[in-house]
Amino acid sequence: MGTCDGNHRSQQNPTNSATKPQWNLPTSYTIRIFLQITSMHLSKTNTNWQHPMQLQQTRNSFKQAWQHSFLQPSHPKEKFISSYQPGGTLTAVTGDWTLHAVDKGMDPHGLGRWSYVIIRGKRDSKAVIIPAYRVGDNRTASPKTAYRQQARGLSNLHPEAQQTESNPHRQCALDFQAWIEFMTAQHHMIILCLDANEDQQGQTGKFQPCSFDPNKPPVHKLHDRAMATLATTCG
Repeated sequence: MGTCDGNHRSQQNPTNSATKPQWNLPTSYTIRIFLQITSMHLSKTNTNWQHPMQLQQTRNSFKQAWQHSFLQPSHPKEKFISSYQPGGTLTAVTGDWTLHAVDKGMDPHGLGRWSYVIIRGKRDSKAVIIPAYRVGDNRTASPKTAYRQQARGLSNLHPEAQQTESNPHRQCALDFQAWIEFMTAQHHMIILCLDANEDQQGQTGKFQPCSFDPNKPPVHKLHDRAMATLATTCG
C-alpha cells in the first residue's frame, strides 16, 4: 500500500515510550523517502494517551515527516496524572494510505492491550492492522504496572472470577483470540504485530474457538491461554 508501487510497508517498534520514540526526525525522513513505510505499530508505549495534548503532540511529530497521518492509541481506563502510564499501544497509518483507513479502535474491554486501524484494499477487501502488548506473567508486579492495572480491570469485569480470569497474562490470549475470531468472521484480513511475552519455539496449540461479547470477556474452561492455541485456532 505504498505511495510508489501500491504495496503496504509496515514497521513494528516494540518500545518503552512513544514520547521518546525509537526513531528521530532524520530517520523518519529516511523511512519515508527510501522505504515508503505507510504504517507503524508501537507496543508498550508507556504513554498516558488520556493526558491533555499528548496525542496532539504525537500528531505534530508525525507531521514533520508525513503530510497525513491517521493515529489510534490504546490505554487502560485508570487515570494517571503524568504523561507516563505503563502499557498501551499506538497504530499509525501515514501518507496517501490514510485515505484508505475506514475505521479504528482499541481493546473493547478497556484494558489498553491492543489498538487497530482497518484499511480498505482492492475489491473492497479489508485488512486490520493490530499492534498488541501482552503483559508478562509477573504476579509480584508493583501497583502501577500494566500488569496490576489490567488485573484490577479484570476483577471489575469478572467480579466472581477464578484466578485464571484475573491473571492478565493468561486472560489476554483468550480475549484477543475471541476478538480476532470476531474480525475474521467479517472477512477481515489480520496484520498482527504482537509483543506476546511468551516463548513460541516448539509450541503446539490446540483448536479452541471462542465467542466474542463486547460487554464481557470470554470464559473458556478448556482453553490453555497460550498464544500457540490462538495461532492454531485463528489460522
